[in-house]
Amino acid sequence: MNESENFHGGHRERMIEKVCSDAQALEDHELLEILPFYSIPRKDTNLIAHRLLRFFGSIENVFSAKAEDLVLVDGIGKKTAAMLKTCGMILYRIKSAKKPTDKTAFSFASYKPELIDYFKGEYNEKILIILLDKSHKPITRLGYSSNCRNFVAANTPELVHAFAINKPAGMILAHNHPSGISSPSADDDFTTAKINMLCSMHGVALVDHIIVAGEDVYSYYHKNKLDEIKNSYSIENLLRTIKE
Repeated sequence: MNESENFHGGHRERMIEKVCSDAQALEDHELLEILPFYSIPRKDTNLIAHRLLRFFGSIENVFSAKAEDLVLVDGIGKKTAAMLKTCGMILYRIKSAKKPTDKTAFSFASYKPELIDYFKGEYNEKILIILLDKSHKPITRLGYSSNCRNFVAANTPELVHAFAINKPAGMILAHNHPSGISSPSADDDFTTAKINMLCSMHGVALVDHIIVAGEDVYSYYHKNKLDEIKNSYSIENLLRTIKE
């Protein structure tokens, strides 16, 4: 072993000892210097670490860089690039796992079994309204017969009264299709638009319109169709149009 190899070997041992005893005290360039010890046996990895930081600007950018960009740095080969990418992916997955889940997020799937059971065996159209609190937990359920041709016009006073009494943050509209086909009709789209307009006037979010046909269920929310309707029909958009 020549003098240079002996120096680098001793330096690397000291750096490894530093990691084991006080890793928090290491600078970013020192951390990036130590990692390539295992893929670059004899080169000066301290110099390579400084090149990485200059090229990418930060240690975070190094670990999120593409492999093809990493190898552009002098001294970084495919093996070292793969190692840095592996470390970056481990960090990404740890970070993702620690992200808090949104407990207020709406889950269409959680209502599906209940609605299938509610409309089971019905030969006439029925309507179910579920009023929700701000965490999307049910406050109350309101059932209506849809014998009338215009549900919105006939039941608007009752719905507004329910809003006033329960003060919901959101609402799910659900009805059945005895025909056995859950796909929405033009009338369903129109009803969704009018209900959304009514909800927006009272500060209530229309969370979903769900259509049940036997075991087959259609969700405006799940199909991203609700956002399209909301973007076109809401009291905010109406007032914006009038203002313009």
